[in-house]
Amino acid sequence: MDTLGVAVNAVTVAAVGLLLWLALRGRFETIDKQFEGVDARIQRVEGSIDRLEDRIENRFDRIESRMDRFDSRLDRLDGSLDAVRSDLTAVALAVGARPQAGQAGTR
Repeated sequence: MDTLGVAVNAVTVAAVGLLLWLALRGRFETIDKQFEGVDARIQRVEGSIDRLEDRIENRFDRIESRMDRFDSRLDRLDGSLDAVRSDLTAVALAVGARPQAGQAGTR
């Protein structure tokens, strides 16, 4: 008798499991499709972010290049001003000017 009860219970559990699977199968497929859609959107957003990062990096590179050129121009200007100051000092000394006290060697 116990064997018959175990068999009936096994068939009942199997039948309920099969019915649950049949009932919920469509829902799981829908959820899987929704997740695939979310994954595709995330990949598009990641691509957009990557392109934006590249654009920002390129802009910073261009700005850095412009700043380097500007710095080089300032260095050349500084050298030119030093040469002019040196020339003016040489002219002043040539005409007999003397440095004033406390101002020698200052800019």
